[in-house]
Amino acid sequence: MPSRIGQAERLGVDDASLGGVLSWYSLIHTDPVQIDVALAEFARCVRPGGGFAIGFFEGPELVPFDHAVTTAYYWPIALLSSHVERAGFAVTDTHARTDPGARRQGTILAQRRGPVGQRATRYRSHPGFA
Repeated sequence: MPSRIGQAERLGVDDASLGGVLSWYSLIHTDPVQIDVALAEFARCVRPGGGFAIGFFEGPELVPFDHAVTTAYYWPIALLSSHVERAGFAVTDTHARTDPGARRQGTILAQRRGPVGQRATRYRSHPGFA
């Protein structure tokens, strides 16, 4: 299956044309006020039942920190998961890990819900959420 690189806010593909999106540390520099724009674009492009995976820096609070190029953000898993759900995905798994001497890392796996363009109207609880 071919892959391509795109700008998160404008992937340049048709609605529901992708089987999934991998956002592996791609949004770490995105201002939290703008994160929903990228997540909505991902949801627009992924067909119902398609997958979404995001890797990010995890922390107990949404806070900025200095990173190699520009400011990056720590996200609590539950908070970022709520944004993912609001965009139209159902969170299926989450994971956080800390390696000695490294920043905490988070992973969220999700599946696209319902018809294209349908936004989530309610949140389901997920095991492990506080």
